[in-house]
Amino acid sequence: MNSSTENHEPVHSCEYKENLNILRQTYLFSKLPMEPLKVFAYLCTKEVYGAGDFLFRQGDEDGQALILLSGAARLIRENHHGECVFRDYAPQDFIGAMSLLGKTNRLYSLRALTDTTCLVLERERFARTLRQFPTIAPVVIQAIAEQVHAWEEKLLVQHADHCEACKSIVGISLV
Repeated sequence: MNSSTENHEPVHSCEYKENLNILRQTYLFSKLPMEPLKVFAYLCTKEVYGAGDFLFRQGDEDGQALILLSGAARLIRENHHGECVFRDYAPQDFIGAMSLLGKTNRLYSLRALTDTTCLVLERERFARTLRQFPTIAPVVIQAIAEQVHAWEEKLLVQHADHCEACKSIVGISLV
């Protein structure tokens, strides 16, 4: 994290309203009742990264999900051949929902291509809110299940139906 620009102060009223509107447009939060949504909006922080900074690194277990508010970021993976670029992210992209559910190491790194601002929610804050509002857990699980299903369906339509090598690795929606 770019510690010189991290903002872990409680959100102010205007920022809180902005956070609430952003979360309402994000698949994981869009179907939640207003009360837990307000808590999530309050618990989010804004973090600013300079061009070239890493938002997270491959192998890290940071327990954070983020929504890009401005700027652009590139998803990369280091291997024995060097760096492999996978895709770029733009404002309104939501990254890391699975990190909110459990401890796993990042399989990729995410590097800011330009100055980038993100809305960040940490796993512990997410978990505390789930404990406070246990009835939202099924809604969260359903949202993630729908997202995984849509991702795999897109993979099948765009690539895996025609790629023999890919056929052996599909099936994430069966997990």
